[in-house]
Amino acid sequence: MRSARTLLCLIALGLSSCRTTPEMPANIPPTIDGYKKVVEDQLGPVWYREVAANPGTTTGTVKLTFELPAAGGRARNLKTVSNDSGVADERIARAAVGRLRVPPIPAAILKAARKDYLAFDESSPFTRTRQLRRRPHR
Repeated sequence: MRSARTLLCLIALGLSSCRTTPEMPANIPPTIDGYKKVVEDQLGPVWYREVAANPGTTTGTVKLTFELPAAGGRARNLKTVSNDSGVADERIARAAVGRLRVPPIPAAILKAARKDYLAFDESSPFTRTRQLRRRPHR
C-alpha cells in the first residue's frame, strides 16, 4: 500500500512540474529587449537540438509570428510568415515555439505596450546557414 501511495505522489509531482510557468531571471531588465532575450534564450536550445536530430534540414530562414500572453506560459496565434527553407525546417521551428514556456511579462512592459500580450516576429533563431568544414591537410 505504501509503495502505491509513493508512486501516486511521484506521478502527481511530475505532472505538477510540467504545469509551472518559468520565472523572469533577476538579472534581466524589465524591458521589451530584455524579455525578448529571455524568450530567445529558451527557444534557441530547443531549435538547435531539433536541427541536430533531423539531418534533412536545409539552409534558409523560417519566419514566424506569435503572441505571448501577459500571464506567461505558451505562445498563441502561431503563424508562418515566410519560409525559404524546407518543410522539415518549418515543422521544427513551429515545434520549438510550441514547446516554449515563458515567464509572465513584467508589468512595466505591458504598460508600455498597452496590451495584455506581446507580439513577436521571429526569424533569427530559425536561420540555418551552410557550415563549411575545413579539409584536413594531407
